[in-house]
Amino acid sequence: MPRLPKLLTHSQGFFFVRVTGPDGKRHDHNFGHDRKQAEYQYNQFIAELCQNRNNPQPVRARVSLSMDELVVQYLESIRDRYEPTNSFTDYRKAGELLGRMYGKMAVSSFTIPHFQKLVREMISHGWALRTINVRIGFIKQFFKYALDCDIITAEQYFKIKSVPRIRRDDIRVKPERVVPPVEVDIVNRTLPFFSPMVADMVTVQLHSGMRAGELCRLNWVEIDRSGTVWMYRPKKHKTANKGKKRAIPLGPACQSVLERYESSAAAGGFVFNPQDIERRASAIRKPRTTNRTDHYNSDRYTREIRCGVNAAIRAGAINTSERWASHQLRHRAGTDARAKFGIDAAQLLLGHSDVRTSERYALPDESKVLKFAEKMG
Repeated sequence: MPRLPKLLTHSQGFFFVRVTGPDGKRHDHNFGHDRKQAEYQYNQFIAELCQNRNNPQPVRARVSLSMDELVVQYLESIRDRYEPTNSFTDYRKAGELLGRMYGKMAVSSFTIPHFQKLVREMISHGWALRTINVRIGFIKQFFKYALDCDIITAEQYFKIKSVPRIRRDDIRVKPERVVPPVEVDIVNRTLPFFSPMVADMVTVQLHSGMRAGELCRLNWVEIDRSGTVWMYRPKKHKTANKGKKRAIPLGPACQSVLERYESSAAAGGFVFNPQDIERRASAIRKPRTTNRTDHYNSDRYTREIRCGVNAAIRAGAINTSERWASHQLRHRAGTDARAKFGIDAAQLLLGHSDVRTSERYALPDESKVLKFAEKMG
């Protein structure tokens, strides 16, 4: 099939696509200055172009596949890349919904009305705005994979891709929830209700701002201890597939915790190994379960935090309104970095490519504005 024209940006700021007509002349189609609206119009334009173009090659899909089979194949194709991250959970849940509603349907039969029904189902589940839009994007990735495997035609794919995201002013969905940073005092009051290893993991995440997956896979081989500040350079992280490098500084607070686990440094193993807990437990009593993994995973880590927080609430150490989750530790680190050193420092600490993402994680310090107002009168 001939190469499809790309969405271009003009020097004056508007988006357009340039195609060569039957007369051999180039024609520009202007889509305006708004990127999201331009992308929507571009996808519709390409779908119509694929439908109307006189293509000597067959555009019929060569592979027949059900939706259930597509979901299984695509998740398997991205497992190595995304399973260590929380994104894989979103891909899996999007795939589960797709399979539950249209599992037996042929992928080539999926149309815009089916997608719109899928979006309405997400809204009826009470999912928040950002969750719905993220999973809309992930479902489109399922069909991008189908296009690459000749399961669907380019015309069908660009029609599906033209389905817009949910707008922020859509009254049918819950507004995007701002996750606040947890207060350090609340964390300190909760620490006694965790196991010693989980309490140490919480402390490291609080001071480093790393993701839960990065924390669970923290290993001695990837820690550079040559400088005053240690540098953790994980090979596997959320944006590794995009060629991005990740460098996480580990200061004195993190180092004092990690030094207690140096027995595993010589072997180059994972710092936080749950088998160490079970070996110590087996010396006293037979452990109830056997964990065959040599490091925590994100699900187990977040689950143990949830159990510890619930125990702290039952004991009266913290209030119900002070309940927190592991991701809020990352928000705390980012917010502190922004308050002390600016948004650029927060962006580097959190490992974000786009500063706008860092602004969501690291909330501005309003106390500076209040001090400024006091001086200005």
